[in-house]
Amino acid sequence: MRFPAALAASLLITTAAFAQSPQAVSTGDSRDGAIQGDLQLPRRGRGFTVLPATVKRGYRYGTDRLIHLVEGLGRHVATQHPGFVLGVGNLSRRGGGDIPQSQSHNSGRDVDIAFPLRNRRDRPVRPRTLTRLGPELRSQDGALRLAPEVGWTIVRHLLEAPGVDVAWLFCSAPVRDAILKAGAQRQAPPELLASAQVVLRQPSDSSPHDDHFHLRLHCSPNESEQHGCTDRTPGWPWTHHREILRSNLLRPAPPLPADASTASALEDAGHGALLDAPWEAQIVALIALLDSDRGLHDAILTRLTSLTGSALPTAGLSPAKIHRRWTRWWASNRSRYGLPPSPG
Repeated sequence: MRFPAALAASLLITTAAFAQSPQAVSTGDSRDGAIQGDLQLPRRGRGFTVLPATVKRGYRYGTDRLIHLVEGLGRHVATQHPGFVLGVGNLSRRGGGDIPQSQSHNSGRDVDIAFPLRNRRDRPVRPRTLTRLGPELRSQDGALRLAPEVGWTIVRHLLEAPGVDVAWLFCSAPVRDAILKAGAQRQAPPELLASAQVVLRQPSDSSPHDDHFHLRLHCSPNESEQHGCTDRTPGWPWTHHREILRSNLLRPAPPLPADASTASALEDAGHGALLDAPWEAQIVALIALLDSDRGLHDAILTRLTSLTGSALPTAGLSPAKIHRRWTRWWASNRSRYGLPPSPG
C-alpha cells in the first residue's frame, strides 16, 4: 500500500519513537491492570489539545505506544485538515488503576478522543469538552455537526500506524456508519474498510459513546511476554506484528468466490468491498456485522460458511445470539486461522 508523503513523514517520526527503550508499558488488562513507568501526554502539541476536564483530573498517562500515537495523530490531522484540532480526553491516571469515569482506562492503552466537529458556518470547532451527537450527527442545539471525513482520517491513521494494534475504536452506531461511508466515498482500500468495520463498534456493556471515540490498543508482544499484559479480545488477522507468526502456522485452503446472490446482497448494503478484502478480514468483519444488519443475515451466514467450512446451527436464534455464537466460534478457532493461541 502506498502512503501519502505527509502520512509517511508522520509514520517515520512514530517509528523512531518506538525504536527507543519504552519508558512506560502496560501490565494486566484494560480493566484491572496498571502502568509500569511514567510517561505523560503534554497538555497540547501540534494538532492536539487535552480537554480541560482531563487536565484537571490528571489522566494524561499512558504507554509509549499510546502517547506517541496520539502525538502523531495530532500532527497528521493538522496536516490533512488545517484548522482541526484533536481533542484528547481521559487516558490513565499516573501508575494506572481505576478511574471513576470509566470501567477501563487502567493500563495505559485507552484514550478518549472528541469527535471532530464543524459549526453552522462549516468551520472547524476547537474542542473544549465532549459533545453528544444525536442520530442526525448534530449536537442537541443543532449548532455543531460531525465532520465524518476528518473522522475517517483519524480511523485510517490509527489502522495504518506502524507498531500499533488497535483492539477497538468505540463510538455510537450513527457515527460509525457515517465514518465508514466517508471512507468508501474516498475510495479507501477494501482491506482497510474491512478492518475499520470490525474495530469501529458501539459497545454493548456501557454508554453508547455518542460524544467521543474510545480507542483501545492491544498489548504489544513485549508487553505480553515480559510484563504480563493481557487482552480481553483476540488480535485481528491484519495486525502488523503477527505476520511472521501467522506465516509459520498452517492455514486452510483459499475460499471459493462468493456466489452471485451473496455478492449482490453485500453490494446492495454497501459492504461489497468486503469481497475484495483478505479472507481473514472478511470473516471477522462479517461476524461484526451479524448483530446489526438484520436484512443481510442469510448472505452473511452463507459467506461465513464458504470462508470457514463451518455451518453453525442458527435456526430460530435472534441476531444477537447468532453473533455471539460466531464470536465464540472465532475465539475457539483462532489458531486454525493463523493467530497465536494467546493474543498479544
